[in-house]
Amino acid sequence: MHIHTQPFPSDFFDLVFQDTIQNHQFDIEVRVRNTDGVVEQIFCRSKKQVKEAWEEIEWSSRNRGCDVDFTVVPRQESHTQNKEHTLPKTPVFNCFWADIDVGTGKPFSTRKKALKRIRKVGPEPTIIVKSGKGLHVYFCLKKEKKIESQRAELILKSLAAKLKADPAAARRTRLMRVPNTVNQKYGRLVRYEVFPHNRFRLKTLERIWCPGEKTAELGNKRKDNTDDSTKLYANFFATHIKRFVILGGGVEASGLCPFHHDRRPSFSVNLSTGLWTCHSTRCGVNGNIHRFCKKLKIKSPNKVILRFPRERVAAAENEWSTESVFNECYRFLKSQIHFTLAWQPVLVTLWAMGTYLHRQFPCYGHLWLNSPTTHSGKSKLLNVLWSVCHKATEPQLEPTPAVLFRFPSAVGGTMLLDEVDNLDPQKRSDVIAVLNSYNSQGVVMRAVPGKSKDFRIKKFFIYCPKVIAGINNLPTTLQDRCIKILLHRKRQSEKVERFMPGMFELQEPLREQLDAWAVRDALRIIRSYCNRDALAVPRDSDDRAKDILEPLFAIASVLPHWVKSKLVEGAESIATERSDEEEESNAVVVAVELLKSHFPSKRDTWNLRTDDALKFFQEEISSIGTRAQAQAVLRKLGFRSVRVRIGTHVLRAYKIPRKRLDKLCERYTSVRAA
Repeated sequence: MHIHTQPFPSDFFDLVFQDTIQNHQFDIEVRVRNTDGVVEQIFCRSKKQVKEAWEEIEWSSRNRGCDVDFTVVPRQESHTQNKEHTLPKTPVFNCFWADIDVGTGKPFSTRKKALKRIRKVGPEPTIIVKSGKGLHVYFCLKKEKKIESQRAELILKSLAAKLKADPAAARRTRLMRVPNTVNQKYGRLVRYEVFPHNRFRLKTLERIWCPGEKTAELGNKRKDNTDDSTKLYANFFATHIKRFVILGGGVEASGLCPFHHDRRPSFSVNLSTGLWTCHSTRCGVNGNIHRFCKKLKIKSPNKVILRFPRERVAAAENEWSTESVFNECYRFLKSQIHFTLAWQPVLVTLWAMGTYLHRQFPCYGHLWLNSPTTHSGKSKLLNVLWSVCHKATEPQLEPTPAVLFRFPSAVGGTMLLDEVDNLDPQKRSDVIAVLNSYNSQGVVMRAVPGKSKDFRIKKFFIYCPKVIAGINNLPTTLQDRCIKILLHRKRQSEKVERFMPGMFELQEPLREQLDAWAVRDALRIIRSYCNRDALAVPRDSDDRAKDILEPLFAIASVLPHWVKSKLVEGAESIATERSDEEEESNAVVVAVELLKSHFPSKRDTWNLRTDDALKFFQEEISSIGTRAQAQAVLRKLGFRSVRVRIGTHVLRAYKIPRKRLDKLCERYTSVRAA
């Protein structure tokens, strides 16, 4: 069959895309497929670019036997460097569509019957495309609309069900036939008709196609996670709360507060999460089921899922296995960052996965990214963790103490802090004080205005996962609460991928799978964590190291054995480094005592040569054996090398004033220098 050159379907693309591409800097993908399955992708950032490429597209369809499709929902621009460009987090829709099959053994034997069905369901479509033997129908909106993916696919599926259309086409990622090209399967030209006045409001289409179904389906997705927990929480609180009443909707309940003399019900509880609060100004306590049981001195119910339930973001049949979730997260981290030690990416991956479960653990250590110099990958790793961790914010610079203690209650996700070592000195101490808390009981008390303009005391729980990046050392107390990841500059021969704009959106499927994994495996991990003796944390780890490592070992218990082996290797390295730092700290105390005992009598200043310091240091302190180590201890104590005259020679020595040494003695030994 001879087919003449076909014109560019300008009116079709005008209706399907309107001004979306220009307004949001999106791409249209036109995909040209030949009979051998070879695909050629053409990405266009405007309708004009599609028109410029039309001659080549139409010629390929007419002479090379190629099928031509396009993405109905615009994608992100090509800087994502992905073969199939991803959709934005919230896609922009201009229309909804359906693919109706016509023919023997199909839902409709003729196009006439299919059109009759379309008119019966309503409304009249904006575009009808005759693709081969079937029909593609488009219902265009009056103006572009950002629609959540879940909501959009529900509309598409409802439309497909009512029109008896192909359910496989009811996806936001669907590619559809380009009009005025050839459907090679049937050797027919894809023709179309447009009815530009048929434009609709989103709410109108929802009311026609899915009345009541949206709420029902979204409710069912939540029901997968929360119904069992809701019943268990209701039964549990009903036994401990007087005048317990479940309010409308079945999610909220109220009763008399058990923590003060309550005459009118002031206690409320969310039965889907187990979170509770007392609204009385005399009491005002709140918390989760752990705190409720602790305050009443009762045992927590074994059957209640002690977690914050979340909506199912992925269908159960589409969820990845636990191993696949870990492997994908691990692969992404290694592709972006050059780690100096083999255990580091394993530990960082486990820590990132743990951010989705951190509320299940009484404490969760900070992740400290450190390096000897700049350009070592700290800031990039912060960005990578931003795209993976639970509800992570963009890396923050110069955070205020108020942001730190309000963030967990306002967002409840992962906090990323860059260049903490360069904080403004005026607020550094307040910020470090907040960061020193790493357990779930940490609170900040503040006076806040009440309803009657009087001030009341409010508790801000400051527990959340935190990542801290910086070159300089952190205060010793904060270091003790961190898992340190030391990064070095990569060599020229060591290649990693670039972290490109749009990477956060690109990793949304991974975050959804991590979220689903946390819901699915929470109980297994909690049971493993409760049996801490079997977690294989190195015995030489100090108590605080065990506190921050045990959650990671609990997560590793549901993963392949090699993950646990690498984690053990990392834990041993961390334990050794912490032991060395502890020894170094003890060396400072002993050094002060030695300086006190050797300080010359009846003198106000002592000019101490490094060789002399080494002699009496190495006799008492095993970790000091070189001049450099002796100098490091003296510098840590705040003494500096100066040029002094010793006899007839001018040499360098450490100047030690008696008053300064007295202050050090008071701080470390409580005894003044002789």
